[in-house]
Amino acid sequence: MNNSEYDVWNSDFNLNNFDAEETNLHLKPILKLATDICGVPFSVVILTDKNEQKTLAKYGECGDQDFSSIQNICGNLLSENDIQVINNLREDQEYKSTLSTGDLETVSFYAGAQLKSESGQRIGSLCLFDSKPKDLTESQKESLQTLADETVLRLKNYQLKKFLQESQKKVAESGVYELKEKFQKVVDVVTDLIYELDWNTRKLIWGDELSSVLGYPNEERFADYDWWLDKIHPDDLEKVIHDVSKTVEGESNKAKLVYRIKTHAGSYKHVMNYQYVDRKEDGSPDTIIGAIVDISDLREVEDQSERHQKLLEELADQTYTAIWIRDRDGKHLFMNQNYRDLFELSEQRVIGKTVHDLFNEHKARQFYENDQIVLESGESHLFEESVKTKMGKRFYKTNIFPISGGKVAGISIDITDEIVSQEKLENLVQEKETLLMEIHHRVKNNLAIVSGMLQLQSFKEEDQRVQNKLLDSVSRIKTIANIHELLYQSSSFTHLKLKENISKLIVGITSYYEASADLDVNFNLESIILNINQAIPLSLIINEVVTNILKHAFDEGESGTLSLSLFEDEGSIKLIIEDNGKGLPDDFDPKGREETLGLELINTLASQLDADYTYKSLEKGAQFTISFQREEKKGAGSSFL
Repeated sequence: MNNSEYDVWNSDFNLNNFDAEETNLHLKPILKLATDICGVPFSVVILTDKNEQKTLAKYGECGDQDFSSIQNICGNLLSENDIQVINNLREDQEYKSTLSTGDLETVSFYAGAQLKSESGQRIGSLCLFDSKPKDLTESQKESLQTLADETVLRLKNYQLKKFLQESQKKVAESGVYELKEKFQKVVDVVTDLIYELDWNTRKLIWGDELSSVLGYPNEERFADYDWWLDKIHPDDLEKVIHDVSKTVEGESNKAKLVYRIKTHAGSYKHVMNYQYVDRKEDGSPDTIIGAIVDISDLREVEDQSERHQKLLEELADQTYTAIWIRDRDGKHLFMNQNYRDLFELSEQRVIGKTVHDLFNEHKARQFYENDQIVLESGESHLFEESVKTKMGKRFYKTNIFPISGGKVAGISIDITDEIVSQEKLENLVQEKETLLMEIHHRVKNNLAIVSGMLQLQSFKEEDQRVQNKLLDSVSRIKTIANIHELLYQSSSFTHLKLKENISKLIVGITSYYEASADLDVNFNLESIILNINQAIPLSLIINEVVTNILKHAFDEGESGTLSLSLFEDEGSIKLIIEDNGKGLPDDFDPKGREETLGLELINTLASQLDADYTYKSLEKGAQFTISFQREEKKGAGSSFL
């Protein structure tokens, strides 16, 4: 930046003219609005004078960030663009090389709006910072530019105020002429509308800016007090007259007025009017010197922000959820009507009150600790909470999440009805499970009675063939009873663990035919869970095959081996049963229904499973193989039964 860029400020402008404390107070409302609109934790105004720069004002908390790094970034990243936004300095190769490691560790997001003089020369910047990457919408960028322009206006007005204060001191020494000469210098460098009002004659002289600011022709620069009052909005007129009279008649020599003034086109502008009363030696008012600043854009931003705030509050009040915002100390900054109703707070003043002010010790500690968890982690958390209300105990699921400025927000959803419904459903399921357990238990007992009756009948039969058939039926019934016993003992009443079922089934069959052969049983079974409507037919098939092996594959008292393998491959289940007995007869026909009931049963049960099965002789013994696709069949076990 060269020296000519600062000539616009004349010799009266330099960094030493600005008192840090006063300027910070003067610019703080703008910085606060900038941080709120753009959602960042920290903002600063940096002014540059030749090779020197000075921090005029700052707002917010920069936490552990090094403030000197923030100043460096402001100085290094000034560009020719009015608005400069860098979403993530740590990943932006263009600017990363211009900053130190310390700077990059301090700040991630940066946005800067230029401060320009009347001639368009850059004099500094309004900067926003965040330790996390982010972006700005076009609306936020426009608002930032408007706030930068308002910052320049306030700096000029601050200088005007300083000149006037200095001039007051010099009146006694240099006279009125020097005062007006100094004042004229101020007029020459500011873009605001300047005026001088002779309080005694009510004569009013406007500056050359009357046309550019309000649109009135140059001929109307020379007017009177009534001309000015006539241009003030009717709703603001009474207050303006009151404030002017109070300043003139009071001890203070300065005032700040905010009102609406009519333009030459007939519309109204929002303006901020700074007044200074120049008094005579006896203290009576002589002239009023003033400067009018157009703040219409700033008011539009503020009005828009207020409209958005009201809209959000209305939306929050219309929801059926409880919504609130608290700071890190537990102080309530916002709560919607549902939250007030929930804790019966509608009749109290709650904004600004902490959780400890509004709730009992236990509840306040719970809320405070939850907030701290979210603030420390920087991430949202989901909490389940219970609240005693006049309607009884209510259950809530609360999502608490961090927002800018060290605050947390929460949204609580009432899940009481869901919990009650879930408890009812669990009770209903428990009742049905108990009923099914009782049914399976009774079926198993009834099958045991039938089995016992058939066994007694077989003892009375003299015909060995009839006796054998009755005993075969007993074995089949026991197989079915075994399945119901497993279901009774299981956590599921629709599926069986085949490994457990087959092991128990084989033990039962071999013990029932223990006198026929001494068998060594080998199991190679995968853990497969099968729908009961496939498990029952498969179990009956196993019963028939193993029974035939025990009855026909070995001579009485002979030792042998029985092997069972079960595995599944992509939904295809295969069962293999082998023995090392006599093998199959030469004329064996596995499909021969006329031969035995057992073979007929195997064929029928296999068709229920849509299964393929084979018998084949081995070098020593025989092998039975059956395979079928897993299927969630509906029904009541085996349709054969």
